Order: sequence, then structure tokens, then C-alpha cells
Amino acid sequence: MRMLEHKEPLNLAFLNEATQEWAELGYNKRIHREIGSTPLDRDVNDPGASRSCLDMESLRLEFCTWEE
Repeated sequence: MRMLEHKEPLNLAFLNEATQEWAELGYNKRIHREIGSTPLDRDVNDPGASRSCLDMESLRLEFCTWEE
């Protein structure tokens, strides 16, 4: 929040840019206590850090409503 103290006017475009900069240059490059690495390193080096998407038919069925 300190980086926004003297920025006028605060508009959505500026806030989007500042948030992206914070995530890319700060948050994703700092070592996190919970995961023991940076989020960027974990994403790149840990094949289990993400999961694959369901196939299209299974995904479609997940969003259907079944009446009994």
C-alpha cells in the first residue's frame, strides 16, 4: 500500500498495472515460508504444483444440474 500513497489519481488502469508489477517483481520472486521456495520456482520445477483440466465432456457434466 505504501507504493500507492502519493499516486494521484488512482484509477483502475494504474491499479491493474501496479498489481501486476507487485506480483511479478515482488510476490512471485520471494521465498515463501509455507512452500520453502518462490512461487515462480515451484511452478516451474514442481510437476505436481498444478493439475490438469478435466476433458470437455467431464467438465460440461460438472456444471449440469440433475433433478431427481
